[in-house]
Amino acid sequence: MDRLYPKYARRFHPETQLHFQYLRVILTREANWALASPILGQLRTLTVPVTDIGRYLSVVDQLASLEHIWFRMDEVFDYESNSYRGGNTNNVATTPEAVEFMRKSKEHKDAVMKDVVRFVQEHCRHFPGGTLKTARFSDAGLWPWIRLTFPEETQFEIFRSLPPLYRPIKLTPLNWLQFTAHPLTTDLGYVKEIEYRKTVSDSFDRLRENRQFLQNCRALTGLMIPTLGQGSFAWAVQEKRDLDALNTNTNISGQRYEQGQRMPVTLLSNSSGRPANVQHGLVPLEVVEIREFQEPFTDEVDDIAFAFCQTLKLLKADASSFVVDQQPQHISPLQPRSIFIGRGWVHLPVLNQLSLNAKNARLIIDQQLLVHCPNVKVVTLFDETYQYRCQDLLQQHLCTPASLAQLKTMTLVGWPALTFHPDTLHTTPNIETLGIMTYRRDHACYIPPIEELNRQAYGFTSSSSSTLNNGTGAGEGAGAGSLEALSTATTAVVRPHWSWDWHLPQLNSLKLTSEFAFKFQFRMLRGCPALGVLDLDIGTIDGQHPRFLTVTDLYISSTDTVDYEQGQKERIIAPQLRTLRLMGRWMFTNQFLPLFLTETFPSLAYLTEDGWGGGVTTAGLVRYIRESPNRHKLKQIEFLALPEIYLSVLRKELGMVTETGVPEDKRLPVTLYFAEMQYVLLIDPEVSS
Repeated sequence: MDRLYPKYARRFHPETQLHFQYLRVILTREANWALASPILGQLRTLTVPVTDIGRYLSVVDQLASLEHIWFRMDEVFDYESNSYRGGNTNNVATTPEAVEFMRKSKEHKDAVMKDVVRFVQEHCRHFPGGTLKTARFSDAGLWPWIRLTFPEETQFEIFRSLPPLYRPIKLTPLNWLQFTAHPLTTDLGYVKEIEYRKTVSDSFDRLRENRQFLQNCRALTGLMIPTLGQGSFAWAVQEKRDLDALNTNTNISGQRYEQGQRMPVTLLSNSSGRPANVQHGLVPLEVVEIREFQEPFTDEVDDIAFAFCQTLKLLKADASSFVVDQQPQHISPLQPRSIFIGRGWVHLPVLNQLSLNAKNARLIIDQQLLVHCPNVKVVTLFDETYQYRCQDLLQQHLCTPASLAQLKTMTLVGWPALTFHPDTLHTTPNIETLGIMTYRRDHACYIPPIEELNRQAYGFTSSSSSTLNNGTGAGEGAGAGSLEALSTATTAVVRPHWSWDWHLPQLNSLKLTSEFAFKFQFRMLRGCPALGVLDLDIGTIDGQHPRFLTVTDLYISSTDTVDYEQGQKERIIAPQLRTLRLMGRWMFTNQFLPLFLTETFPSLAYLTEDGWGGGVTTAGLVRYIRESPNRHKLKQIEFLALPEIYLSVLRKELGMVTETGVPEDKRLPVTLYFAEMQYVLLIDPEVSS
C-alpha cells in the first residue's frame, strides 16, 4: 500500500475499503495464476496482470502454444490530471515528498514496462517463427477514479517483435499499432474498413509516414481517418485517369498536374507486373470520413470525390480542429481562412450523404458541386460565417441550381447558405427537413442593414450605373461613378431571386434564420401541406430588423398580387403545422393573433415567442388562448421575452395558476412557460382550484 499516492489512498474511507481493494487485486492475480500454471504448455491465450509479470517471465519458455497475450494494468503508476478522475491533481508534485514519490513511481513503472516488453521478446526468442501473433493491453478495472493505460511506446515496441497482422479485414485502434509496426509487410488486400479517429501525436506521425499503405487496400470500402496531408490520394486520382484513358484507348503521360506543379505518381504493381487498378479495378471506396488535424485540407476531399466517384456513397469532411495560429500580415485576424471544395468533381451517381463542416474556416464550395450529386439524400454544409456584406457574394461564389430529386434533408449554415441557389428547391419534391441559416453568435443572428437588403445591390444588373451613384455595392468603397467602381459592379452578380413558391409536399421541418427568415414569405406554406415545424429567427443584437406582419402576409392570389377590395384572394393555411417558433422582432398586435395563429395554423400545439413587438402583450396572448377555438389543441407556450404577469389580480382574471395538481377536467391542456415559473390555465377562472 506504500506505492499508492497518499492523496489517492485517502479517498478509500474507511481504511478497510483500501484493504479490500488490495485483496481484490491479489485474489484476481492468484486466481489467474492458479488456472494458468498447470497447463502453461497448452495455453493459446493468456492474461497477464502486470503486478505478476515477473512470475510469468520466469516460465515464458514453457508457453509453446501461446498465440494471444493480454496484458492488464492492475497497479497504479500515474496520477497526472489526464488519468486521475475525481480529484484535483494540478499540484500533485509540488512538495519535495510528492516529487520524490512520483520519481520512484515512474522508476517502478519503467521497470515493469521493460519486463512486459522482455516477456514478449523472450517468447519470440524461445519460439521463433511467429507463434505469438497478437497482444492486447487494457485497464484491469480494479482501481476506481483513475484510468490506467500502457505507454504507447511500450505497445509499439512489443508489436515490433510480433509478426504482421494476418490478412486483417479491419484496421482500428485495437490493431493499429501492430499494423504501423509492419506497414509494408502486412497483407492489406482483405482490408475493407479503416477506422482511426485518434490523434495522439506518435500514432498520427506513424500514420503519415506510411500513408502509401492506402494504395494496397484494394478491397477498401470504409475509411475514417484524420487527413494525411496533400497528395494523400494522388495515387487514386492517377489510377482513375489511367483506367479511364485505357478504356478510351487514350495515350496517357503517367503524370498528374496539380496547381501548376508536375507530380510524378507511380502505380502500385503486383506479382503479375500489371498495375493494381488494371488487375483488380479501382478501390471500391464507399464511405469516407476525413478531418483536419495537424494540417489544413488541401486536395484530399476533391481527390476523394474524383477518384472514387463511381462508388462513393458517403463523404464527410470536418475542418473544425485545425486553427491558423498566425495569419499573413495582409489578412485581418478576424478574417477566416478559406477552404475551397468541389473543384474537379465529376458525376457522383451513388453519393447519398454529403457533409462538409468548416468550423474555423470559410467553406467556399464550387458552383457545380451539388450539380454533381443528383442522387444525394442528405446534405450538410456548415461554416461559422456571421457578418458579411451582400456585395461580398461574387459570381464565382454563387452556386448553380442543381436537380436533387432524391434529397431528404438539407442543412446549410453560413457561407454555403448565402451562396445557395434557391431554384434548386424546385427540384426537391421529396425533401423532408430544410434548414438555411447563418451562424448565430451570442444567441443572435446578423442581418445586413435593411437599406442594403432593399436596394438593388441585392440584385443589381451589371449595366446599372445608377446603383453606383446611390452608393450601392462596390461603389461604396471605390467611389461613386468611378471606373474602378464600374468595373467591380459589372463583375458582380445579381443575388438570386427567392420566389417562395416551391412545391415541397413532403417537407416536415423548416428552419430559417437571419436574412432568410427576414425575407420569408408565408405563401411558401401553400406548397408545404405536410409542414409540421416552422422555425423563423430574425433576432439580432441591435434589434434593428423588425418584421411587420399584416393581413397581406396571410393571403395570396394566382398573380401574387392581392386585390382585397375585390376579394380576389386565397387564404394561406398550414394544416399540419404543430410547432411554431418566432424569434426576433416580429411585429403585430393582439388583434392579429386569431387571424394569424388560429386560421393559418389550425393544428398548432407548440408556440415559442422571443422578442415579439408591435403591441402584442402577454395578457393579450393568454386571452387569445382562452378564446381560441383551437385552445384544446395547444399544449405548450414558451415565453422567452414577453414579461411574466406578476399582478395577482390579472393572473386570477386570466385563470393562470401555478398549482401542479389541477384536475385535467378543470384546466386547459396548455402549459405556459416563463423564465422562472410555469402556469396552467383554468377552464373557468372564477372557480378556484
